[in-house]
Amino acid sequence: EMLGPYRIESLLGAGGMGEVYKARDTRLGRSVAIKVSAAQFSQRFENEARHGIGEHAAAAGCLPYALASISLSLGSAS
Repeated sequence: EMLGPYRIESLLGAGGMGEVYKARDTRLGRSVAIKVSAAQFSQRFENEARHGIGEHAAAAGCLPYALASISLSLGSAS
């Protein structure tokens, strides 16, 4: 299954705030973790993205090595 440019490989875990999946970024050819937030948190995360977190995510995505936690893409899926 695809979620934007990410090919979902497996469910890593689930909790009160959503689910985390192991996926493959088909643009960069590397493994990523994708967190799909529960509906009640979507407005909070959208507000955070609009207030600068997106800029930090873009900068982190340019690093030549993986970090323990990076947000490479912000948005919603239909």
